Amino acid sequence: MGTRQFCPACGTGLFWRANDGGITMVSAQAFDNASSFVLEDEFCIESKPETYALAGDRPRLTTAELYAQFAPPEA
Repeated sequence: MGTRQFCPACGTGLFWRANDGGITMVSAQAFDNASSFVLEDEFCIESKPETYALAGDRPRLTTAELYAQFAPPEA
């Protein structure tokens, strides 16, 4: 699991950081010029609106697939 940080002025989600510090996901919208970033993957795709589709070929993960990446190893 992880922690989300929101803008104190408008409530916009700024970033998500894994509790172990192993990964941080920053919203491209947190930057003045987001056009310089490359979209590498999409996640929680089952929750997106039907009319929401991004062009390009990249991994598209369900919520379960995303969580499985961060699950602790089984004993």
